[in-house]
Amino acid sequence: MRKIYAPEAVELLATADWPGNIRQLQNVVRQNVALSQTPIVPVELVQQSLGAAPVACLRSTKRATSSRAVYLSQILQITAAT
Repeated sequence: MRKIYAPEAVELLATADWPGNIRQLQNVVRQNVALSQTPIVPVELVQQSLGAAPVACLRSTKRATSSRAVYLSQILQITAAT
C-alpha cells in the first residue's frame, strides 16, 4: 500500500531537529510507514517516533499553503491511480 504524510506530519518532519542527520530521518520515515495502519501517516505517529509531546503545529500561512498543495497533489496522484 502506498502511503503519504498528512500535511501536519510533513511540517513536523520539516521542522524537527535532526542531530542524527539523514539516517535518523530515514529511520523515522521507515518506522512511520511500517506502523501506519492507513494510507495517510498521521502527525501523532510522527510525534511518537520523534518522542515529541503532542503540540499544535505553529506554521506560517505561506508554509501551510505549501503543505496543503503538496498534500492535495499526493491525494490526487493516489486517487488517479485507482
